[in-house]
Amino acid sequence: MTKDHRVKVAYLSLACVPLAVLGAGFAFASHCWPFSTTDYEHYRAFWGGNPNEVFSHWLDSVIVSGNGFSIAWLLTLEASARQRLTTSKKAWFKLIVLLFFLLSILTGVALDHQYGEGTVMYAALIGFLPLLGSWFYLLRKIATFYDWIPKKVLIVSVIYVVLNVAAQLFYEPSGTGGPNVSFLFFWFGSMAAAGIAALGLGLRSGSLARFCCRTLLVIRRPFVWVPLLVLFLAIAIPLTMHARQIRQPRQTLAMKWLNDIEILLSDEIVRDLKICAIDNPPYEKMAIPASARELLNDSRIALGNSLRVYVPLTNGEYLFLWANDHFNYCDVRPLNNSQYGTVEMDQDFIDGLREHEGTFETGLYSVLWSPYLGGRVIKTKSGDIKAICVIKSPD
Repeated sequence: MTKDHRVKVAYLSLACVPLAVLGAGFAFASHCWPFSTTDYEHYRAFWGGNPNEVFSHWLDSVIVSGNGFSIAWLLTLEASARQRLTTSKKAWFKLIVLLFFLLSILTGVALDHQYGEGTVMYAALIGFLPLLGSWFYLLRKIATFYDWIPKKVLIVSVIYVVLNVAAQLFYEPSGTGGPNVSFLFFWFGSMAAAGIAALGLGLRSGSLARFCCRTLLVIRRPFVWVPLLVLFLAIAIPLTMHARQIRQPRQTLAMKWLNDIEILLSDEIVRDLKICAIDNPPYEKMAIPASARELLNDSRIALGNSLRVYVPLTNGEYLFLWANDHFNYCDVRPLNNSQYGTVEMDQDFIDGLREHEGTFETGLYSVLWSPYLGGRVIKTKSGDIKAICVIKSPD
């Protein structure tokens, strides 16, 4: 065995380290499931959501942060290999990164389908894969700029891993099993940065002009664009029909229910609810007020729907009423826009509801990866807000 061959085997062995890291991450998440009540409350305080959604957040973290580590590790390993190996082709590093991407996504989707909320597949394919792919491209271009000097590539890789983990800790917590809306800024930012880099390098080398000319020549041919159009329609039409089929009955139930709630929550009942909340410490569970029992004992809750009602109090806090098919709950709490406020489940939806007022609901295609949400801001005759209602349909 030649020395170069022995070194190549050593590098291939080291390239498997990220696979062990990913496996350990999935094993840890699976071992922690099912969560105890104490563990769930601890994890929910950060990730948000029900136990299944918390588990999906853990899987998201393994996929993104684990593959971020894989990219950094393999990039540094390739920089070292370029210095030590006599062969110039290092394409197998790219293949290993792609393999780890696919294996981790398949593993995450399988575990999520068994124990989670069912959002990992959509989040990984639509969000995480483009995000990680963009940074993989950018990091390789940065490494090329530094002539693949191992020390410089290592520094860049470490910075990337730290920023990648920090970013996920920021955009991952939400009231669903997927990342919150701030993820879009990171997603668009990474895609835009990769696109700008590719555009600049392509213009500088002339490869972009050649690529565009070849692409136009190919796309103009019917045997290319017709199958693509057919494929798009074959995916888009059934997907839209399926989304409508899921959403329509939930929308009908929610709108009828919100109308009933608006009639039930008279000014007198709201006044009684506010009196019951006087002097109750924030976040301390209190008995369900008698005037709210009919509201929280609605037969539609037994079908798996949940109802949350926020009644504004004079001190900027809210009387919080919550009912689902397992329990009823009531306390007084500030929302997240106050100094000591909490981030509620589906906080982005609640913020949108408070901003738009009136009736608000989630989009058509969102029901494919998250439960349907419908809400309404109910006002008094004088125009003051007397209640914010949120209905969440079963999955």
